[in-house]
Amino acid sequence: SSDVCSSFVLANSLKEHSVGDSQYNVRVVECRLAANILAKQLEKEGLFPEGPSPPPAKWETMRQLAIYMSKNHEEGLKEMAVLVSKYLGDGSYTLSEAGEILGMTEEEVLENFAASHVVEKVKKATLLPGCRARHVFSEAARVFAFKRSCDECAKGEISEESCMATLGSLMKDSHESCRDDYDCSCDELNKMVQQSDKLGAIGARLTGA
Repeated sequence: SSDVCSSFVLANSLKEHSVGDSQYNVRVVECRLAANILAKQLEKEGLFPEGPSPPPAKWETMRQLAIYMSKNHEEGLKEMAVLVSKYLGDGSYTLSEAGEILGMTEEEVLENFAASHVVEKVKKATLLPGCRARHVFSEAARVFAFKRSCDECAKGEISEESCMATLGSLMKDSHESCRDDYDCSCDELNKMVQQSDKLGAIGARLTGA
């Protein structure tokens, strides 16, 4: 209709996704390692909340850790991303280094965090738990921010132009995080995002499975 000043466009890069080459299962391991390494560091620094519930012996997801830290909301998730940068950094971890922090041998790290069919991939992978965790927390915060902006626009609290500018910025940040921190993009998608930006799109990101 004439009162709508923006549109969403879905485009196909035509790049085939090979499940065999997928790093999805390695990302799962990296995220589990990140949750447990970060939890160890936060506990060591005395940053765990005081309460009746003791922390679990093993953290399955970063969402579980965010909830335990009472930070499963937009600002709290941003804070978790900052904590990740502070305590995990951007560097790679060997299985030995991860095990040293967690008080485990390399074999115990694999047994606790990697399914049997992905063990060999994990052994060969460059593990970047800090980058993966920063993406997960920051992306979750962006989801909250995206919904908040849409809700505010629907209520008439902000203009559609302001809403779309915010959504565009969030989409740009999301793609950069997917590309750089989670490493789940590809050249074809990156080029499409770049071209969209050159042609005047207010925001673009990868999507799909």
